[in-house]
Formats: sequence, C-alpha cells, structure tokens
Amino acid sequence: MPENRNRFARLVGIGAMVTLSALGSVAAAAAQSSSSISGLAAFGAPFGIASLASSNGNGNGNSSNGNGNGNGNSNTSSEPTATPVAAATPEVAPAPTAGSASATLSSTSATFTASDGALSLQWTSGGEVQVIEAPIDLASTPGPAAPDGLHEIKAASLQLTPVTTPNGVNLIFRYTDADRGMQAVSGGPLRLFYYTQGQWVELPTTLDTTQHTVTVSNLDVSAFAAASTRVALMG
Repeated sequence: MPENRNRFARLVGIGAMVTLSALGSVAAAAAQSSSSISGLAAFGAPFGIASLASSNGNGNGNSSNGNGNGNGNSNTSSEPTATPVAAATPEVAPAPTAGSASATLSSTSATFTASDGALSLQWTSGGEVQVIEAPIDLASTPGPAAPDGLHEIKAASLQLTPVTTPNGVNLIFRYTDADRGMQAVSGGPLRLFYYTQGQWVELPTTLDTTQHTVTVSNLDVSAFAAASTRVALMG
C-alpha cells in the first residue's frame, strides 16, 4: 500500500508539472499575440489602419475599417437647362430718305415707277415687297469705277424688303437714243449691274430694242434687302 501511495503521488506531481507547462505556453502565446497586434497598430498608424487592428481581434472589423465607399460622389443629377429663344422679329421696312420714293408691291399694287421714269418694278407673284428708290444724278454722285470697257449710263439707289417670301419681282430700266450715245462702245450691248461688297455684280437681262427696255426677270430681292444698293445701266 505505501508503494501505491508513492506511485500516485509521483503521478500527481507529473500531472501538475504538465499543467503548469501548458499554462505557461498559453500565457506566452497570448503575450506574443498581444505584442503582434500592438506592433501592427503602431506600424499601420501612419497609413490610417490603426483602427483596423485595435477594433477587432480577428482582422475582420468591417464596421470600422472605412469601407463605407465614401468617395464623395453625391451623384446629384443635373437636368439640362433650356435656353430661351427670342421671338422672331417681323421685317420692318426702312424709312425713306430725302428725295426717295417708297411703295409696297403686291397683287393689288403690282407696279412701281421711279420719279424720273428710268426704273420700274413689277410684282409677279408671292408676298409683298417694300420698295425704297431714289434716282442718282451721275454728275453729282459718280459711282465706283465701272468694269473695263463700260460706262455708267443711268443709276438708282434701291432697297427691297420682303414682307413675306417667296417673291416674284421684275426690274426694268428704260433707255433712250441719247443714252445709247453714252456707251463706251457704240452699238454695244446694254447691261445691268449692282454694287455690293466692293464690286460690281452683273444681272442677267433681256434687251427689248422696240420698247427700249432692259429687264431682269425674277430679281433676287434678297440682294437688295440689307441696305440701299446702287444699281446701274451700263454700256
């Protein structure tokens, strides 16, 4: 029996030693883990991850790791702003100047004739056209140099403002035998020009030697809309 008690005592002592050794290992591991966590916190502090190590023991602290995607994109939608459009302004006929005559060409007033009888306009179709015309005295108001081989024989200042479009208007110049005598080349053709942007522009014409007329059919009214324009019979 004494031998059994001694054996039991030795077994108890061995068990106690094993237990103390195990507890020591656990304590050392815990101390090492705590040291590792503290080291991670110290290392991550400059990079903003200290809260990650300190707030969760298992590294999964998603509630405080800043993963809220706070990218500042408020995604506020901006509806396109409509640009106001100014109401269309109706055409307004310019006021006649001193010495000029004005009229409105239309289906009920289809003909305009200048005071000197040299120029006339005929409405043929379309909307109304406001007319302002003034004869030009070549002696007192000479025009720009005529194209080579031509003389300015008659001239007028003309402005045409369409009230509505399209417009059908004929332009007619009448000439005399005396006008023929003013040609640069005797017996040469008579031609019509208007002056714009620093140059003479020729108009397509039809010559009637019986009626002594030079006619532009279906005149481009827009060429005379911006301002008073010099139009001239040349030859």
